[in-house]
Parts: sequence; C-alpha cells; structure tokens
Amino acid sequence: MSKKKRKAKKNKKWLDKELIYFFGKMLKYINIKKLNFYCKIGFDNPAILAEIVGVLWGVLFFIYSFLDNYLCINKKNSKVYIEPDFLKNQTEVIFESIISVKVGNIIIAAVYYFLSNTFGKRREAKNYGRSSY
Repeated sequence: MSKKKRKAKKNKKWLDKELIYFFGKMLKYINIKKLNFYCKIGFDNPAILAEIVGVLWGVLFFIYSFLDNYLCINKKNSKVYIEPDFLKNQTEVIFESIISVKVGNIIIAAVYYFLSNTFGKRREAKNYGRSSY
C-alpha cells in the first residue's frame, strides 16, 4: 500500500471518529415528543406467526430502549402495538412520530465542535514502542 493511500485511510478513520463524536454530542438535543408504532401481522400458520411476533417484539423494544437511552422520549405520548391476525395473510404497519430539534442548539454545538477542532485538539495516546526492556 502506498504512502498516500495509508495517509488517506488514516484521515478517513480520524474523520469517522470525529463525526461519531459530534453526532454523539448532538443526540442530547433531539426530543421525541410522540412515537406511535402499530403493526398488524397475519399469517396462515399460528405457530410461525407466534414466533414472528415474539421476534418483532424483541427487536422493537431493543430499538426503543436504544432510543430511550440516547434521546429524550416523552413516554406518555408513546404507544407501541403489535397485533397478530390469525385469519388473514396480511401486514399493516403505521408509524407516527414528532421529533423536535432546536436550531440554536445545533448552531452552538457546531461552533463548539469547530472551535475545539481548530484550537484545542483532543489528546490521544501515542504508541512510542516498549516502555521497558
């Protein structure tokens, strides 16, 4: 691998880390005021339908808990329903949400990010080799 390619790859990794850090800081400014999810699933075989609904509940609440840990969710206005339909072979999904972000917070976070990158870089550990022989 040439020196230019290695340098470009290193710069890309640095950029990815910086973007993840920036968006991680931005998550605290996102408010979810309403989150409704309704899913009606139908299948001919009730045993397979039960497994599908169980997996769907697990995946759905994994995503919901992830969102709840990193974002501000109003739990009073949030509803999640998964309804099995044993008679019809159909799928119906309705998803409603109201997400609010204040523009001033985005501008302040972007200015802080820009100033911290230009004047005060975060320090990272450097690899100098072995510390003892």
